[in-house]
Amino acid sequence: MIKIKLLAGLAAAVAVMAMSAAPAGAWFRSLNQQKTETQVKLTNTTFTGGGATVTCQSAFGEGKIQTEGNWWEQNENGKQLKTTNGPHLRVQIKQWNNCKAKTSLGSNTATVTPCEFQLKQPNKGELTATADVTSVCIIQTGALKCTITVPTGTHSGGNEGLKTVTGENGASSILATANVAGIFGEESGSCTEKFSNGTFVSESGGLRALGFELN
Repeated sequence: MIKIKLLAGLAAAVAVMAMSAAPAGAWFRSLNQQKTETQVKLTNTTFTGGGATVTCQSAFGEGKIQTEGNWWEQNENGKQLKTTNGPHLRVQIKQWNNCKAKTSLGSNTATVTPCEFQLKQPNKGELTATADVTSVCIIQTGALKCTITVPTGTHSGGNEGLKTVTGENGASSILATANVAGIFGEESGSCTEKFSNGTFVSESGGLRALGFELN
């Protein structure tokens, strides 16, 4: 009887060790296993940097789930391939709507170019992701004549691994909230401050990836 108990205890210990050593598994998952891409929507976002605060009422674009790899390794050596289950979500915002800028010089309408970023989720079943900037984003404040340029990641930490994006499963979609700091960029024109430690914040659940879930 003692021997049986010892063997049972050993088996349980081995099982626990095996579970703790197991890979995280799937992270982002498509509800339709035939689709790797979906629509992405954003509501009420705020960017600060270079002495400007820019708010956009809405935005839309596309998102695709990808396998592991660095963001610049698109379709290279089996890395960053499109998949229905994967640790990365590449988001391309194609259009920003109803954007306004405010600086010490006043307020005015603003424009934001299409932007792309990648969310990296380290843990299964939850979204506490970091973000990489994967395309150049340019913010212009119209008559205020302040232009802010946010470059892609530097491969050495700059505009990569930015924290944090959190989220949950909604009704047939991922609902994520951005509260990202540490963005770097350059300012030109009549920007009233040197660009330093920019931030990007969305309202709660403001980033919605339709037809995807956290799994």
